[in-house]
Amino acid sequence: MLEAEMEDHLGYAKHDYENKHTSNSRNGKSTKKMKSDLGMFDLDVPRDRAMSST
Repeated sequence: MLEAEMEDHLGYAKHDYENKHTSNSRNGKSTKKMKSDLGMFDLDVPRDRAMSST
């Protein structure tokens, strides 16, 4: 689901460089620790180079 958000934010799908019309691009993922009623879990959050998706 977060990858879909990143695709919408950047305006192109991962590896779809023909439709890339921005200098901003993906820059890996960061791991966040989340706490829920079911316990702790890790969430991989995609990053962009301009750090504008946070």
